[in-house]
Amino acid sequence: MQFTDATVPRPTSWVWKFSDGTVETTPNPVHRFANVNQTYSVTLLASTPCGYDSLTRPITTTTPPTARFQVPAPFVCNQQAALLTNLSDPANRFRWNFGDGTPPDSVNFSPRHVFPASLTTASVRLTVFGSTTGCQTTVTQSVTIKPALKPTFSVGNGPDVCLPGAVQLTGTDPAAKTFRWTLSNGFVTNAANPQFTDLPPGQYGLTLAVGYENGACPDSASQANVFRVLSCQAVAPEAFTPNGDRRNDTWTLFGDADAGRIERLRIWNRWGEVVFEMYDVPLNSDAPGQCWDGTNRGVPLPNGQYAFEADVLLRDSRRQKQTGSIALIR
Repeated sequence: MQFTDATVPRPTSWVWKFSDGTVETTPNPVHRFANVNQTYSVTLLASTPCGYDSLTRPITTTTPPTARFQVPAPFVCNQQAALLTNLSDPANRFRWNFGDGTPPDSVNFSPRHVFPASLTTASVRLTVFGSTTGCQTTVTQSVTIKPALKPTFSVGNGPDVCLPGAVQLTGTDPAAKTFRWTLSNGFVTNAANPQFTDLPPGQYGLTLAVGYENGACPDSASQANVFRVLSCQAVAPEAFTPNGDRRNDTWTLFGDADAGRIERLRIWNRWGEVVFEMYDVPLNSDAPGQCWDGTNRGVPLPNGQYAFEADVLLRDSRRQKQTGSIALIR
């Protein structure tokens, strides 16, 4: 406890007598009392060349206030508000020092604090004051600050995957410990690196949520059109109507977009004569020379059944042979 002489006029010598047997001769001594909840007497004898005088006052010691607080365990999350729970008596005054250069806080009893991105540890200090500012207790705890996670991923075999091939998803932040993958069709999995083998054809987006142990410091990101699942099969229509109405006027093999190419296609009439052939054209094309318009060297062919044979190279390097018949209807 700090004692300050206030004698007027200013003395030339001082004698401080404490009832615990201690004597001090400095003008403003600091004294520590040994026991709590006890009344001591303090006497100041002040002297000048003209004389001296003395004054005695009682001092009662009290129990120092208890300072306790709790930080999130085992770490707090960088750039996310961390709750610092004050476990001290709310009747006492307090002051927080966050150890990161930000101003002290004497307003919020249990503050939420965001630590700067540059720190990995901080020493948080809580000071609790009793009846006077000199009667105080300070407690310090070291806080570990984890960096923010990155919910990023890669798609194996993608972004276009042919059935029955598998879609492999892999989280690319090595610090992430928990995962939650949500596909745009509603399918959810908590596997770290899930593999999907039974998805129907279509375009898929996804949301990835990641966290540390027990899901701490969560963060998530969403992305549309992440990968496509393709059937990668060529389909031959059974008939077409080349009558000039711009509907079903040509015939070719169809499949998913960019599913593959027709390496060779031949069409025969009922007498075994080749009436049309083409090589190395994409599926689904209706461009001249890349589909059959129902003619042979520009001459329209009559109604009837025509046989075909096609070799197709699919986008996953598989080859598919198609044979069958085509109904030409005018």
